[in-house]
Amino acid sequence: MDNTNSNTQNATFILKRVKDLVNVKRDFHLARLLNIAPTTLSNWKKRNSIDYKLLIEFCVAQGFDLDYVLAGIEKDKVNTQMENLAGYLIDKVRNEFKSDFQEIRTAQKQLVENLDKLKTKEEIALAKQKLSKTIAHNN
Repeated sequence: MDNTNSNTQNATFILKRVKDLVNVKRDFHLARLLNIAPTTLSNWKKRNSIDYKLLIEFCVAQGFDLDYVLAGIEKDKVNTQMENLAGYLIDKVRNEFKSDFQEIRTAQKQLVENLDKLKTKEEIALAKQKLSKTIAHNN
């Protein structure tokens, strides 16, 4: 079992991320910043239960990214993952419909050629009309 996901929401890991963000090493200092007793912080870790309202209010006041604090999700990594997923899906669609795309390109090419021929036929029709008028005029 992958413990990465469970660790991201574990109280100890959440509090570690907050300590890193406020640049403190010891629980005592974090407790002071949160305006709680150090024993309260210790109990949160032991029980794997945090006063989320208090923690969220603190993090919002500090301007911390709650996705990072609560789940360990870093925005840059999410964007990279989304870009990778988008690229993968585009490649998958291209490969899946490769023959269809080729047929569309072939049909487009034929359409352009037919339009060129139509233009030529129109020019021929105009030339025939001019020729007919010239012959009628000369007779």
